[in-house]
Amino acid sequence: MLGGRRIILPLILGIFVVPPAAAVEKPANIYRIGYVGGGASGSAPERAFVQELRALGWIEGQNIAIDYRWAEGDFTRIDELAADLVGRKIDVLVVDSVSLYGGFFAQRVPSTIPIVALDPLGGNLASLARPGGNLTGISLMSPDLGAKRLQLLKETLPRVSRVDVLLRRGAPGVFGEMLVAAKALGVVLRFVDVTDASEFTSAFSTVARDRAGAIIVTSNDLFLLHRRQIADLAAKHRLPAMYEFKEHVEDGGLMAYGVSLANVLRRAAVYLDKVLKGAKPGDLPIEQPSRFELVINLKTAKTLGLTFPGSVLIRADEVIQ
Repeated sequence: MLGGRRIILPLILGIFVVPPAAAVEKPANIYRIGYVGGGASGSAPERAFVQELRALGWIEGQNIAIDYRWAEGDFTRIDELAADLVGRKIDVLVVDSVSLYGGFFAQRVPSTIPIVALDPLGGNLASLARPGGNLTGISLMSPDLGAKRLQLLKETLPRVSRVDVLLRRGAPGVFGEMLVAAKALGVVLRFVDVTDASEFTSAFSTVARDRAGAIIVTSNDLFLLHRRQIADLAAKHRLPAMYEFKEHVEDGGLMAYGVSLANVLRRAAVYLDKVLKGAKPGDLPIEQPSRFELVINLKTAKTLGLTFPGSVLIRADEVIQ
């Protein structure tokens, strides 16, 4: 019996003793990503961002951890949310806000933290080709987009002579090209601004009193977040509406012309991938939009008693029946 023990004990020890090399193996590094979103969690662009990261080999819980903060339509909170994330020792800050334009937050983020942002233009960049510093990103803007939206609206509604433009009060915007186009097209523009969603109803009542023939809804996280309410108000007042993003049209808006937010967030993921692999943000050019999509909603048009002209239909990238 004693001899049997002497044989079994070494075998048992051999099973449970961990080899020294395995015991000191270092876990893989996990990068901490701070993500400030202008809207709310669960949007299609956010999902596109995460999917693109996975395609590039970055998987939450394995080699990256993403700490999200959501402004829920209030772009004035971007600074506060970014500051909170910076205090948590993040490696990179991603700012997804279509209301940002100008990189206001950038001055409060330490220069040691790389920033990838939507619309970082105006954030003390050395140039678009080589922005310098710790800020880079993807632009949503093209100077003539406002003019093109107005032209498409006029082509769809040849008799329209007055168009109101819905703004988020305090949000930056570029309207020079739209004003020039309005004059050339014989259209009078009037700007109507709101502070928050509680003012949407009164704003649309103002547009109706103005006898505007149509409305242009500008790009804004607040408007994106409440796009269904805005579409319902436009339908209630029988107002043809032009938007900047197709998400509005998917939720009942008439038509939209602009960049794909999902594609923009995919490109932001590509830029984040470059930064995580060692690229300096200041060496990455600000990517300008090169493709725009026209999306129209035939169901909404029918409700409004409108028919899209063939010249507009043929140019549509997507038609919602």
